[in-house]
Amino acid sequence: MEKNIDFIKELSWDFIVPLTIVIVSVVYFIIAFSKENKRVNKHRKDVQQKIVNNEFAKRIADKYKGNDVKE
Repeated sequence: MEKNIDFIKELSWDFIVPLTIVIVSVVYFIIAFSKENKRVNKHRKDVQQKIVNNEFAKRIADKYKGNDVKE
């Protein structure tokens, strides 16, 4: 009986440590991902608007330089 209990304790320790590492890693990844996602989303609109403005300005400049692209 004592051998069985020792085996279960040993098995559980070998199983608990890797499982704990996996769980902590997944939780850390979720927290880091959500923080970065919030940070990126905060600036997403401004960056998209800047891209649109730059393309519009480039198109207008090309039109007046004679490099008008027909679509």
